[in-house]
Amino acid sequence: MPIQIAGIPLHPLIVHAPIVLVPLFVLLVLLYVVIPPIRRHIGWAVFTLTILAPATVFLARLSGEEFRTAKIFADAATEINKHEGYSTVLFWLLVAIAPITWLFAALERGRRTARARREDSYTPVASDGDDDSATTRKLSASDDDPASKGRVIVMVVLGLVMLGLAGVSAYYAYKTGDSGARMAWEDTPLDK
Repeated sequence: MPIQIAGIPLHPLIVHAPIVLVPLFVLLVLLYVVIPPIRRHIGWAVFTLTILAPATVFLARLSGEEFRTAKIFADAATEINKHEGYSTVLFWLLVAIAPITWLFAALERGRRTARARREDSYTPVASDGDDDSATTRKLSASDDDPASKGRVIVMVVLGLVMLGLAGVSAYYAYKTGDSGARMAWEDTPLDK
């Protein structure tokens, strides 16, 4: 007998968390990669979802394994196997995207720090003997960020990988949810 809350098996209750969190994670990854000015504001949410999204999929899978032993879906072994297969792929995609996202965020942080240093390296200098008017100039060329070009290239590559993994995760989230919903709702009085 699967664990129940208020007479409802745990699996149908738990699956609502990944149904919300995985698409939210995909959307925020898309925004995070594509719109640099927004990164500072949503970085904490993206980081949190790199942990919560796979955790909720994992919990849904555990409750699903327990729910599978119930006799409710005894005649749907093929559909259950497909549903379980989709959720397995989804879980591992989310696990794979997490460290890539963390690395991208660390590089973004380095980019912002280097930019702030560059902006701080501009100093007012009197121009042409006029003590009241000040122009800005860079202290020296060595103050430039030597890693900026390499960082940008790595961030572009990581961003493309993140977008690809997020897109495939969205597909598998849809397939997992759709296959589960079809098992639950096919041949019900609502279909007739």
